[in-house]
Amino acid sequence: MNFKQQLFQMFEVSDDQAELIISKFVPEVLNKNESFLIEGKSCNCLSFIESGVFRVYKFTESKEVTQWLGGEGYFITDLASFFFDASANWSIEALTPAKIWTLNKSDYLEIQDQIPNWNVLEKEIYCQMFYGVRTTCI
Repeated sequence: MNFKQQLFQMFEVSDDQAELIISKFVPEVLNKNESFLIEGKSCNCLSFIESGVFRVYKFTESKEVTQWLGGEGYFITDLASFFFDASANWSIEALTPAKIWTLNKSDYLEIQDQIPNWNVLEKEIYCQMFYGVRTTCI
């Protein structure tokens, strides 16, 4: 299923809204074991996983901790870094070859000005992200 089809399946948006949202996302391909984000760096993007599997993890003093595994149909970012311009608390890497659709922060903010119900769609994105974390951990 392509990005546009998945967007329509996940969110109630008009054709015009979908076209606007999609126009802001840029397709990217990551290789297996390629980093999406490194702990301590700034994360200025939010990405939708069209294909592939990602791992969110960090190193502690005594071990490596995996917080989340996500694949097709999920969003990835470090929320605190993305929204508050903080250093990322987690690293994110592709465990398999992957195709993602990436939205940078400035385009994200533009969408919020152009789509009246963006705050509702945002909540759906966050719920989908955290539901994925919860169901992956169970």
